[in-house]
Amino acid sequence: MISVFNQIFDEHNRLDILVNSAWGGYEYFSDGTEYWLEEGFWSSPMSRWDKMFSSGVRAAYFASSLAAQKMIEQRSGIIFNLSYWASLRNHKGLAYCTSKAATDKMKEAMAYEISKFSIPVICLYPGLVRTEAALKAKDHFDLSNSESPKFIGLVISKLLKKP
Repeated sequence: MISVFNQIFDEHNRLDILVNSAWGGYEYFSDGTEYWLEEGFWSSPMSRWDKMFSSGVRAAYFASSLAAQKMIEQRSGIIFNLSYWASLRNHKGLAYCTSKAATDKMKEAMAYEISKFSIPVICLYPGLVRTEAALKAKDHFDLSNSESPKFIGLVISKLLKKP
């Protein structure tokens, strides 16, 4: 990840936007258990928790830390974290709800710490996005109310558009 940021900084000497969208939730379908048949958190594999937090929450923290350094230096930028309403409810699995709640709380704490540099940090809840991984697990999803990845990109671009 560091090399990607270094390449951006070397080629452009700035970073205007970061969108953290990694999710570790596909472990629901690839860790050897069927989450819809589990009794509760005590019967789900510990690896699921680890993957959701390392590929979701930790990745967003790490990327935001790298981006914030450049954004503070240039005194501009914006950080988006994609989350989900499960952060506010108690279903969809304990690991999933907790990782999304951690993303939301992380956004709140980041926004507080970086606010003195006028750099906003925002969470968006796009719903189910038809990423390659979601399409690969399509047998487990109702895609009838899902969105293209382009949709959230359009939303973000509209939020950034100046009048």
